[in-house]
Amino acid sequence: MIIQCAWCKKNMGTKPPYYEDTSITHGICEECLDKETPTYLKDKCPNCSNQDKIKRLGKFRKCPMCMCEWEVEESPKERRR
Repeated sequence: MIIQCAWCKKNMGTKPPYYEDTSITHGICEECLDKETPTYLKDKCPNCSNQDKIKRLGKFRKCPMCMCEWEVEESPKERRR
């Protein structure tokens, strides 16, 4: 199966079955994900660039790698409350 970005139509590789099946499946590439994801959902440590297992504590995020904390902008849903 061929994996194609549903936004920009870029070829992102293949997945099993590799050669027997030439149909197309869709995903989202890293560039489009960065453009389309709101900043309040981008949990990336500003110190070590870790993106795994970031803890969400309301408006704050905590990185388990370097143990730093930072504040993020509120989501539209949080602002309505």
